This record gives sequence, structure tokens and C-alpha cells, in this order.
Amino acid sequence: MRVAIISCSSGSGHTQVADSLRKGFLKKDSAIEIHSIDINDYLHPFHRWLLTRWWVFMAHYFKLIYDPISKHLLFSESFNRYVIKNSKKYQKKIIGPLGNQKVDVVVSTFPAGAIVGNALRKKNPFLLNVQILTDYINRPFDLIAGTDIFYTPHESFNNEIKKTLKRATAKSYGLPLRKEFNTHFDRDKTLERFCMHPSKFNIIMMRGGLGFAQKFTEKLVIKLSDADLPIQLIVLCGTNRKLGNYLRKKIKKSRNPVHILDYTEEVAQLMDASDIFLGKPGGVAVSECFSKRLPIFAFKSLGGQEDANVNFILKHKLGYYENSHSKILKRISNLINEKKLRYFFRANMSLFSKHDSTSRIVEDIIHEFNKKIGK
Repeated sequence: MRVAIISCSSGSGHTQVADSLRKGFLKKDSAIEIHSIDINDYLHPFHRWLLTRWWVFMAHYFKLIYDPISKHLLFSESFNRYVIKNSKKYQKKIIGPLGNQKVDVVVSTFPAGAIVGNALRKKNPFLLNVQILTDYINRPFDLIAGTDIFYTPHESFNNEIKKTLKRATAKSYGLPLRKEFNTHFDRDKTLERFCMHPSKFNIIMMRGGLGFAQKFTEKLVIKLSDADLPIQLIVLCGTNRKLGNYLRKKIKKSRNPVHILDYTEEVAQLMDASDIFLGKPGGVAVSECFSKRLPIFAFKSLGGQEDANVNFILKHKLGYYENSHSKILKRISNLINEKKLRYFFRANMSLFSKHDSTSRIVEDIIHEFNKKIGK
């Protein structure tokens, strides 16, 4: 069985989901041949810049202009046609590495991948074309005709897909996450191993590697570090070394413990040791919080699909969204003092947690492919 997993490194969520699926397929059957493809490797530099930097630049410096533009693009049929046209332009380059051998399954975390899957059907009419939706929204340019199955993060998105694409199937197993998010880790052991205070209210903070809202984030960490609150900060900088270096230089002594970590594979363990997530509302981060039943406090959304993720959080009472330092501190103070509110958020989280999502999606894809070829 040959599987092509097509993602786009314009956002870390796409590549994280793709990597989780790759590991999931190999765990299920090491004989499965996996081809991992990043669309960014084949794009014209201008299109790559549009996908990776333009939207961050606009959201940061021209927020008032960017917000209406991003909302328009999310639901614009003309933009949908533009995406499809340019995806078709590059599909020959993307197909190239696959050679002349037929591909059995195409799994895409980005809509252009599904267009490539349609092209590959010429070599294999039994090809299964699958899309993983990585945010809590249905966008027109995500819904590519010819896709056999859409795997969505929540059931509420399935009916719209079925209405738009009559022949498509939509299933909700949650976003594919790393295997660590299926395991509960002991809070005390994790805190001891990382030399952290055992009895503080722990805030885990993540803002992604793009550096969006960097100044706001830096000031927020500094304010929290000196706040008159019984808190402990766990700041995960990931690939954003600039943030980590700045905070280490600026925070040498503080009222509250601040633990600044660069890239770590132990995000799941640290989430289990935390009381609240504070950070960027990306689709993967939101799903990871669901799996750990960790209340979400989002701030400084990038707009577009992240605004949709925020709306989902607020609609289902899964956390907060604020863009003011003082309001964030006030909300955190209330959460510390009101245990019932924390339990309320965690209880709501349990309704959206999808256990073992990666394995379930992989097993379902293999089952659907075997069904398609008559096995």
C-alpha cells in the first residue's frame, strides 16, 4: 500500500498532523510505503511568501485591514477558484517525486493536496482521496470536489460538507495528534522532573514559532511573572528562540516562578501538569487542550481560521479570549479563586475530547481503501 501525505509548512499545525499520520500508518503496518510531501517545496517564491509570511505581516501591522480581507477570503468563491487554479499549476511538480508508480491513498492536510489526489486518479482509478480539516471551520476552498472522505475535528461540520459535496463522506474522529496525547501523565512526577513548584496554579503558555504578537507576549509574561497571584509559568518557546532569549535576559528575578523551555517533545506531559493553557488558538493546540481537558485562554488571534477556533471555544464555553493584559490577569485571578469554574470548563472539554484520533483515522482509511478495491 502506497500512501502520499501532502501538507504545507505555512503553519506548523499542518505538518504536525501530517507527521502524526505518518507515524500512525507505520505503527499500524511498517510495510506501508509513505511519501511525505510539503507543498511549499514546489511553490514559486511569491506564492510561498503569501502562504508563510504575508498573512502574519498583515495581521501584525495592518490588523484593521487584514481582518475583513481574511474573512472575505475564507468564504470567497473567487478566492476558492484562485486556489484551485494555482494548485493545478503546481500539481505536476508535486506529483513528480512519486514517479510513475501508482499511489493508493492521498491524505491531505491542505486543500491543494486533494487537487493533486484528483490528478493521481488518472494512474489509479481506485485511489482513495482523503482530506483532514485542521481547524474548527468549513471554508469553501477546503471542500475540494473529488475528495472521498473528509475527517473533521467535530461533528457539527459534517452536514455542511455533505450538502456541498453530495458524494463525499464526512467523519469526526478529531484531529490526528501525537500518541502522547492518549496517555495521562502524573502531574507531581512531571513537576518534580522539571524542578517546578508542586503547589502553584500552573499556566502553560504557547504562541507558535511565527513570532506573531511578540511584544504583547513578552509584556504579558513579564506582568504575570510579577503579579500578586499564586502562579507558575511554563513558557514553551518552540522554534521562537528570539522570545526565549529575550525572556531569559529580562526575567532574572521575579515574584512567580517562570520556566522558559525551547523545543520539547514533552508538551503532553506539561499540559497534564498545568491548570490552564494560555496562547495561540491554532487548531492543533485547541485539540491538544481538548484531549487533556485543559481550559483554553486564547489571545491575539491571527484572524481567519483562528478567529473561527476562538468562536468555537466561546460558543461551547471552553475558555476565554482577551487582548488586554489587565483583563487576562483579572480572568486568571477569577479562575484561581473559583474552582467550580475550572471544573465547569474541564467538564465541557470532556465532551469534545476524541481519544486515540490518529489510530482511528488510520484504521478507517485502510478499511475504506480495502472496501474500495473489494478486499
